[in-house]
Amino acid sequence: MTPGDRLDAFLHELDRTKLADLEVLALPEPDPEGRAALLARVAEAAAQPDAVDVDGTRAGIRELMLRRLSGDGFRPTWAGLNWVASPMRIEDRAWLIVAVEDAAVAALLEDRLDPDDVAALREPFAIASSMEGAGTTGVPDLSGSRLAAAPVTALAVSAGSIGGLGIIAAIAAFLRRRRRRLEQDD
Repeated sequence: MTPGDRLDAFLHELDRTKLADLEVLALPEPDPEGRAALLARVAEAAAQPDAVDVDGTRAGIRELMLRRLSGDGFRPTWAGLNWVASPMRIEDRAWLIVAVEDAAVAALLEDRLDPDDVAALREPFAIASSMEGAGTTGVPDLSGSRLAAAPVTALAVSAGSIGGLGIIAAIAAFLRRRRRRLEQDD
């Protein structure tokens, strides 16, 4: 399998991973000395004669993740504004982006790096993506079932308006009874 094929397989896996699931766990900041040593070994492997473009891959992954994360920031829905779109702090998002970049580099350089280095590069993304199905956006979303969206919205609006009219009618009936009692007492 070529480095490009391995990168495509990783990108396919990343594409199938929901952003909300990646945001469940906050990744810790890696040890600076250990990370510097790991990145030095990565640079050495990438500098070989038939090198792959590690920096270009990192930049592309970073752009992809920034687009995905920015699209999740503020998204109006049929039920209102999606104020709880992301529970992640900025630092957590930065470490998530670094984890995805490292996993992509591990896919590219798998045959050039020591297996322990490949595992160290993949581990943070593996941790972040281990909570499949646990993420939530906090707002009901009917975007996957467009046929149900209109009837459900119409039902909710009509139930709300009928319920609102019912409350108004109950208040009016109460006030009428009270006025009659006050008139009878006089």
